[in-house]
Amino acid sequence: MNGRQQKTTPQGAAAFGAELQRWRDQRGLSLAELQKLTTFSRSHLGNVEHGQRQPTEQLAKACDQALGTDGELLRLFTALPREQVHRVRPAQLPARGRHFVGRDGHVARMSAEIDQASRRALMSVMCLDGPAGVGKTALAIQWAHVVAERFPDGILFTNLRGHDASNRPALPSEVLRDFLVALGVGPLAIPPGMDQRIGQYRSLLAGKRMMVVLDNAVTAEQVRPLLPGSDGCLALVTSRNRLAGLSTRDDAIRMSVGPLNAEESASLLTDVIGRRAHEDPEATRDLAMLCAGFPLALRIAAERANDRDHLALARLATMLTSQTKRLEVLSVGGDDSAALRAAFSWSYTALDSGLTSLFRLLSVHPGPEFSVAAAGAVVDLDLAETQGRLDALVQTHLIEETGEDRYRFHDLLRLYAAECAEADEPEPARRAATERVLRWYLSAGQAAGRIISAGRGYAERNVPAMPTTPEFLGYDEAADWCETERVNLANASQEAAELGLDDIAVGLPIVLCDYLYRRKPWGPWTRPHELALEICCANGDTAGFAFLVNNLGNAFLDLGRPWKALACYRQALAIRRGNDDFGLAWTLIGIGRAYHALGELRHAADVFTQSETMFTGLNVALGSAIAQSYVGEVCHDMGQHQTAREYLEVAVELLRPLDRQAEGCALDKLAIVCRHLDDLDRAIMHLERALAARTELGDRREQARTLDLLADLYIADNRTAHGRDALRRAVDAYRDVDDELRAAQAQQRLDSMRPAVSRGAHVDRTLRTGGR
Repeated sequence: MNGRQQKTTPQGAAAFGAELQRWRDQRGLSLAELQKLTTFSRSHLGNVEHGQRQPTEQLAKACDQALGTDGELLRLFTALPREQVHRVRPAQLPARGRHFVGRDGHVARMSAEIDQASRRALMSVMCLDGPAGVGKTALAIQWAHVVAERFPDGILFTNLRGHDASNRPALPSEVLRDFLVALGVGPLAIPPGMDQRIGQYRSLLAGKRMMVVLDNAVTAEQVRPLLPGSDGCLALVTSRNRLAGLSTRDDAIRMSVGPLNAEESASLLTDVIGRRAHEDPEATRDLAMLCAGFPLALRIAAERANDRDHLALARLATMLTSQTKRLEVLSVGGDDSAALRAAFSWSYTALDSGLTSLFRLLSVHPGPEFSVAAAGAVVDLDLAETQGRLDALVQTHLIEETGEDRYRFHDLLRLYAAECAEADEPEPARRAATERVLRWYLSAGQAAGRIISAGRGYAERNVPAMPTTPEFLGYDEAADWCETERVNLANASQEAAELGLDDIAVGLPIVLCDYLYRRKPWGPWTRPHELALEICCANGDTAGFAFLVNNLGNAFLDLGRPWKALACYRQALAIRRGNDDFGLAWTLIGIGRAYHALGELRHAADVFTQSETMFTGLNVALGSAIAQSYVGEVCHDMGQHQTAREYLEVAVELLRPLDRQAEGCALDKLAIVCRHLDDLDRAIMHLERALAARTELGDRREQARTLDLLADLYIADNRTAHGRDALRRAVDAYRDVDDELRAAQAQQRLDSMRPAVSRGAHVDRTLRTGGR
């Protein structure tokens, strides 16, 4: 990922943005209207106008055409000053706290262990374990910053949520997905299976010196897939459990972290509180004792002391001691979190009633992170009021802001919020809040699904919109929202099943079917599908069962398990035969895909043909065209290239007015066939049409991939200038969707173009695999 590239200077980007806004205002267009004219998203255009995103040649050309500037923006872009910059390496380590005391023995041992591993050129694994709130994460982050320079290729960090109020630890497959994105792999380039993701992850780390910090792990099995395989890398793990399996099988070095001693605890309080702690060392020691040496409790106590500057520390210590009705001051019966409850209560009881209600009820949210709209659904407030209350909770450190419109609890604070909700909110109120937020996710999922599945009414559930249901302006915006919320959506479906909210549990995986099919985030969605299938069985909902088991077939096919996929499709087939010809025709598509994956090409062709016949009889032109495109693909794999061409040409023409995305996929297949028939001109023409379809849709990911393929064909056809231009545009598109790895690869090819004659093998190989 690291390397040099040309970048517009900040001053140049600001100047371009100001000029773009001036032209847009002069033409009287909103950002939403300009989006429709250029296919660049509203948020991207706004960021360019404010100098927060780099302008590109393609954007300048598109805006010139949309605004009628006679090329002014392109001329300005060409003249902008440039600077050489390095690609940013992964640097995910959180900032270290200003107040850190003690742990000298741990720091010395950790440094000695890494010195030894470095001398022996080994991959090292270190585990810090200890009770909740004892400061494992703070120690890991503090020490990681000290040794960060030893890992010049970057640092990855994740919270594995091993001990979380939702009781849903992070799935290794989802963490690998996030790590691969951080390493520059685009979402569509991430393989669906766990083993393939592990292989891709370790391949990217091979030969590098990187640190991977895995915070809050629950089991060795959760950690093991995330360990690097390369010498010179370090995995630093924290957990409340002793992960003995990592020590025995992976040669991990395990260190237990206990509470600070009395002197260190008083030192931390003194460091944070300052003058008053120096003036009253006895009260400071009493306060430290009541916090039981837990750094998290000590920090919260110190912050509360600073907030109440008019009160003596002795009085604060007495207040802490008196909080014993429900919140024990010190741990009893092995409950390591008891001391923390009292400290948390100080911040909580200082809130007004509106904030305490929000804090309590947010504990019912189904996932680790939430947006303003989701929080508003929990408490039934509008966006503006919710935003203000969330900001207030952030200021008191009861929640944290993790990004634009993203918030989360510290895991211990979420547990405390759940306790407060159970104690202070009637069960009907908790139930109502839970149902509101789960229905909000169903409503928002339906809104996104309508965009992603445009023209395919089979996923419509007629879910009523809610006041804060988001409005999506295009495919990318809807799909990106689903990506951001993918864990919350899966958790919402599962929780709805557990609460008996059957319509939500069954509805969510149905309205999101095309998102699941296209982006393939199957890891967290297997269990929700299983629960929804049980609901359908109990309720006699055969139609819902058929839809969901068909979804599972898609999942197993994407996960490389075509036999299980075939079994699922056959269950759907048995239900739909004689009852639902429309659904049956789509299930036949799935069966054909499974046979294709199993190498049973003749069976696949026969089933696809049956599907096409059914769709034709039902007068469903979209299904008929898609079935024909699959027949063409199978014919190609059987070596019947001319027959494949005929099927695909018919499919493309049928799809153009019906589904531009499906048309783009069919054109890709047709280009592959034409390349095998040595018809380079038509292969190029088909990819140019695929690019036009994807540009019309605003699908920047597929635009980037098509431009990459086109560049190869142009170069093979000795059209070097066209090839260079396609590569430049591909680099821009890859960067627009944050696929830095492919952007760097395309840039490297652009920087060192080779003669077309040396590209032939690469062109054949690329087109045979569809560029994936």
